[in-house]
Amino acid sequence: MSESTAPPHPVVMTHEGAAAQEDPSQEDPSQEDPSPRHKAPTKLPAGSHRAESTQQNYKTAAKYIDKWLAENDHVTFEELTYEHVEADHLQNFVENIMFWLAVTPFKTNTGWLTTDVKVRAANKEAWWNEQKKDFKKSCKRSRIADPSVEEMRKSAPLYRDVSKARTLSTTIRAKYLNHKADAKGVAMGMLKEASCYSIQKLFEFALCWQAIGRGGEHVFLRWTEMRWDDLFQAPDFDWSMSKQSEKKCTLLFCDRFLYCLCPMFTMGLFMLFDGLRRDVEATKGAVKNYVFPLMHKTRKDGVAEALTKAVKKYIGNDFGVEFAKFYSIRSVRKGGMTHNRSNRNLSTQEEYARSGHMAPGMNGNAEGYIDSTPALSAPGGMSLAGYTDPHGEH
Repeated sequence: MSESTAPPHPVVMTHEGAAAQEDPSQEDPSQEDPSPRHKAPTKLPAGSHRAESTQQNYKTAAKYIDKWLAENDHVTFEELTYEHVEADHLQNFVENIMFWLAVTPFKTNTGWLTTDVKVRAANKEAWWNEQKKDFKKSCKRSRIADPSVEEMRKSAPLYRDVSKARTLSTTIRAKYLNHKADAKGVAMGMLKEASCYSIQKLFEFALCWQAIGRGGEHVFLRWTEMRWDDLFQAPDFDWSMSKQSEKKCTLLFCDRFLYCLCPMFTMGLFMLFDGLRRDVEATKGAVKNYVFPLMHKTRKDGVAEALTKAVKKYIGNDFGVEFAKFYSIRSVRKGGMTHNRSNRNLSTQEEYARSGHMAPGMNGNAEGYIDSTPALSAPGGMSLAGYTDPHGEH
């Protein structure tokens, strides 16, 4: 994939496969250049004017990329268009491909290309050693003044239902601290409005609640990456975790008590309120398999910000703008993780398998052998769906 931007003039492919630029003087001045959003997707530039050895390296790299694309049910590298990699989807592709290249051993003519071999090869490169230093410095700087960490510290948690303080240990303290807002109230506010906007936000909100997902990660969800789990009788989505560059198994369960937080109920409403429409240009082509195709061009932080505005809006409607400023989409993740931590029937491993974290004291080498599976993810999801004993109740 070339780092160059789109060419200023149309590109014509000759029969030899080389790219030749048209003479701009031959263009018809009476023809206005249409807006990019109305143009048909253009294939990404291949960079054919390169040295032969460089082109060979490109071909080798493309073969590895195609392996990852095939495993994840994407089109081939040659078929990728600008539409496929708009907004944060390019970064998501690159992060996932790099992680896959790092952890996957490959068979070569000289033997296995293992992780250790790849690390040794990378350490020999002078540019990589310099880049690694800068990378570590940037990490330390961003950790000190990370706005997301600061926001998380000041965001109040959103629990399932603070009216049930007598039976839910997570909400007793919230009750006497006057945390009047809860996930149920936000969801009911969205449901009562019953507009295409509010119903989509309701579905996004319910997904983030039960997946304990970071705001914006749900923009990467695809229908083609969902499977039905016969054992747990629940749909299983591949959920992309932006910080780990990995995907986690995420089963969605019907909520036992609160239909407004039920992913199945809100998914049905989303479908009824035009969520399945693919008859407009913005929902066709490369984006048609995404659950939220209209958000495909939006960066994930923009998706998170829009959901935060929705949360603030419906809390503000009930308790005022000043009260709503203490909440964000991180309040959902904070409330969900606290809810699972307080469930004594969940192990730490099951809790963290749901949220996508590594528990303290876990052996990093051992965890590398543990895949994300329904057996580990399901208990945390059932707890968030209102099951007191996520192992014994069905």
